[in-house]
Amino acid sequence: IALNWLMGLFEPEQDIAFMENKPDLPVLQNGRQVALEDTIITKTHNIDLIALYNRFRPAFEEIFFVVTMRSNDENASVHPQLCKYKNVLCVEYSELRYADLEGLKKVVADLSQRFRNRFAYFFGDDGSQWLTDGMEASAVRRLEQMEQAKRDMETEPFEAVHFKFGVNGGGRVAVETTVNLQEGESEGGR
Repeated sequence: IALNWLMGLFEPEQDIAFMENKPDLPVLQNGRQVALEDTIITKTHNIDLIALYNRFRPAFEEIFFVVTMRSNDENASVHPQLCKYKNVLCVEYSELRYADLEGLKKVVADLSQRFRNRFAYFFGDDGSQWLTDGMEASAVRRLEQMEQAKRDMETEPFEAVHFKFGVNGGGRVAVETTVNLQEGESEGGR
């Protein structure tokens, strides 16, 4: 959910870019290697944020991290100390849940406001100029499309991937429920 929210804000029509956890940290988009500099949002499972920052910061004005986590999970790989860095926004998985379209809009609005507040040190204002209501509407649309992609992928084998939304066969993404936004009903846990 968090990844497609960010993509909806900044790259609403692009496929997800994923940085593989290999020594050279290649970035793949739509199954092809791309330059990190050609993406705005890049997903990674690498949580060594300091190493990533030190390696890639010279190519950018700033690097921001949005980390999804479960702080009450003693086996969690994300250390809460990371959340104290000014360029890191930590989001609990529980904050990403919604049951209907109104809930989805609220999640997008809440996350977007937290993003504005957290990164205002860099952008210099309340965020209404660089993170607009129109961008939030794009994020809602993208998440609605992601929900449809999850339903479309339900019968596909797990290895099948919808590159735009990062949905695997079986409709699996990082969140545990599938929501039918047209009807406002939960379709069950994964």
